[in-house]
Amino acid sequence: MKIIGLGWIIWLALVVGSVRAQDIPAAVSNTVSPEQMNTAFGVPLWVDDNLWAQTIEDVARRLKACEESNTEKESCYRVQTDRILGVHPENMKLIGKDGKMDAVLIMFANKGDTLGMAPDQEEYAAPKEFKEALIKFQERERQLAKTIRTQGDLIEQTLKGLLGNYTKQRFGEGNKTTELVKTWHWTNHVFMLSEQKDASLSLRIVSAACAGTRGKAVQVTDTDLRAELKTRVVHRDNGDVVVTGIPMIDQGEKGYCVPTTWARFLRYMGIPADEYVLANAAQTKKGGGTSNVQMLAAVTQMVKQNRRTIKTVTGRITLNQVAKYIDNGLPIMWSMYSVGPFEDVGQSADRMGSESPEAWKQSLKTARKAAKQLKPALDRMHVCMIIGYNPRTDEIAISDSWGLRHAEKWYTLDEVQAVSQNEMFVIAW
Repeated sequence: MKIIGLGWIIWLALVVGSVRAQDIPAAVSNTVSPEQMNTAFGVPLWVDDNLWAQTIEDVARRLKACEESNTEKESCYRVQTDRILGVHPENMKLIGKDGKMDAVLIMFANKGDTLGMAPDQEEYAAPKEFKEALIKFQERERQLAKTIRTQGDLIEQTLKGLLGNYTKQRFGEGNKTTELVKTWHWTNHVFMLSEQKDASLSLRIVSAACAGTRGKAVQVTDTDLRAELKTRVVHRDNGDVVVTGIPMIDQGEKGYCVPTTWARFLRYMGIPADEYVLANAAQTKKGGGTSNVQMLAAVTQMVKQNRRTIKTVTGRITLNQVAKYIDNGLPIMWSMYSVGPFEDVGQSADRMGSESPEAWKQSLKTARKAAKQLKPALDRMHVCMIIGYNPRTDEIAISDSWGLRHAEKWYTLDEVQAVSQNEMFVIAW
């Protein structure tokens, strides 16, 4: 056996010590205190070393968060803060399941929030104002990749200083919606930094168990899911038939109606989904706009992995057609033109007041007549969900991804037919 001298041992130690940090597997850090984590993050997220034992209401109250969505099974709160890990976030969300904390999603620079909607010349009174807005948008667009890279480097260095070296893993439901992320571990928390070139920068905080399954959904049998969805259908005395329990996501001031609405539908069906990941997978344009074809390609694998299928329904919308799915607890993804009564209009669930359904139907004659004058505008495409119908008044209920105020709005069947693209999608069996 050849004996290595002391000089060689010292040389070998120096070489090993020079190996890049990212090549060394990260260990679970248990030495950092919750107080140190709160100081680094800039918000009092932790009271102990197990965030997942906390109720989401307690965490939301501590962070003074605002409710975005609250269903029987999951809830979401938005946190307003100027700095996370020394970087300005676009938004921060607390996600809860069955009343407990389940995840934290922090979005930094991204092509949706950071850029906003591309300026529309029709919305400006003077050409000069439009030109100025366009120049500002184009400048943000040019700087986006650099902003993402710079913010990513800062966050990475902060987390490395706090928790040590990172490892890499894949996280997500399918090929197009799976991301390669840098991960750090602290007690039972996994921090996942996702940097998508020229598209988005995000940090997810999940449990070790969630990270171990790559965030995939727990499989539910067809029989169990069918039975559960049936319980979500509400029949009101006034004739309304409505699907309830659909998570709300507020897309904000960005053209994310397609990925946001699909994320709501997928989560309703028990399939974890993130509107930003979907937007990247479907190549949502900077400034807004997503192709239904590309989105279907992105979500189809996610749906198939959960033993479901996506049905495409074409043709003129009818109440019987809508009832076929709503009666079984299945919302409908609906492509339409956002014109006429659909711009900041829509009746609420209590629209009838003390009137009978028959009297209310008579009062809708004017709206039905006006619907004949609606002309679809090809440049105002939009996607939302059909969530209900009323056979006694010939109305349809719509849900838009613009916050709780738009969770349920009612229109006459004539209005819906007038602005429909005659294309719908349903996740079914």
